[in-house]
Amino acid sequence: MEEIIKKLKEHDNQFDTINKKLEEHDSQLDIIARTVAEHTERFDRMEEKLDGMATKNDIVQIMNTLDKIVGLNNKNEEEITVLAYNHKNLDHRVALLEANI
Repeated sequence: MEEIIKKLKEHDNQFDTINKKLEEHDSQLDIIARTVAEHTERFDRMEEKLDGMATKNDIVQIMNTLDKIVGLNNKNEEEITVLAYNHKNLDHRVALLEANI
């Protein structure tokens, strides 16, 4: 009978050790759960900020549009230069023709 009681006490000690470990794990799990909740909140805030930002595809579209606008502007500047040259020549010819009249 004493042997059985001795074994039961050994098992009680083992159960106490296991219970202490479980309590430690519970506190660690609480810390992990709080950390996950904090990170989830941070990710939610980051997603909200990113919702209003342009994507890489949006930036590519903007750059392509700007390239087209710059091309049109360059073409217009060239045409203005040619028109100014032609206008100068026409003014000169008109002046010569008026002088001959």
